[in-house]
Amino acid sequence: MASPIRIEGWALVYDHDDGYTPPECVRRCLKGEVYGHPRKADGETVRTSPIASVDGLHVLTSSGSLYLLGEPRPDYLDYLLGQGIPFDPADPIKVRR
Repeated sequence: MASPIRIEGWALVYDHDDGYTPPECVRRCLKGEVYGHPRKADGETVRTSPIASVDGLHVLTSSGSLYLLGEPRPDYLDYLLGQGIPFDPADPIKVRR
């Protein structure tokens, strides 16, 4: 398996939110600056394909890309705090089962 792509300044975003899509069909993605991506320049901002699975700091997307989470965006951390959502740096993304 290839080395993970590091993503810095990341936040969880949704693949689309048009106001008509049922909430259970909206999928979570990452948005941030990538490093070591095979087709993107270091520091380029990307939105990933939807998240397929999470293992600690490793995120696998539906397209098969593996990302290593770096530091999240400060405003994303502020958002979580404001929503009362705890942030665990060792396991930052919770996946509903």
